[in-house]
Amino acid sequence: MKKILLGLLILVGLYSNAQESIFVFDYKTGLNDNIVVPVEGKTASEIYKKALDWIKVTYTDPSKAILSTIENEYIRFNGLGEYICYDPLKPKNVTLDCYNVKYEIIISIKEGKYKFEILSIQKYEPPRQYNSGGWINVPIFSKNLTEESLAKILFKKDGTIRKEYETITKAGDYFNNLNTSLFEYITNNKTKSEW
Repeated sequence: MKKILLGLLILVGLYSNAQESIFVFDYKTGLNDNIVVPVEGKTASEIYKKALDWIKVTYTDPSKAILSTIENEYIRFNGLGEYICYDPLKPKNVTLDCYNVKYEIIISIKEGKYKFEILSIQKYEPPRQYNSGGWINVPIFSKNLTEESLAKILFKKDGTIRKEYETITKAGDYFNNLNTSLFEYITNNKTKSEW
């Protein structure tokens, strides 16, 4: 009995650690806003320098992307992407449009690990007949959403998901890919001459 209980505790621990290391969109809780990534054998200084270099090679204009830094502690930056894919005006069998998004991220750094945290996500709404368009907050990624308010946004009264949110569960993929790119850059030990 003790072995079974110990095995269950280990599985629960592994499951909870796995969830903290990737972004996942859940219909009840939304998108988790941060993950903690272990980087074995790297000092805070090494992680900070590599993360800063990653931003410089990843973003077209790093001087505009980097919003603030504290050496060896954190880097706050913003970027543009394309990942929210929907259009409520199109029929189901038509390819969905992807909206441009603007996001703000903070990378908090400690010895042997970093936290990758999404601070905000906005989408660009094109001008239409009844609105002027522009950057607006994406309501389903608000940190202050309750399960009830998220459900009201995502689901119709009959319980089916609204057409515009059918692909929203893939929202975490964009940020997982971004974080994977950062992690691989930090852990890559090649020098510049090894290309």
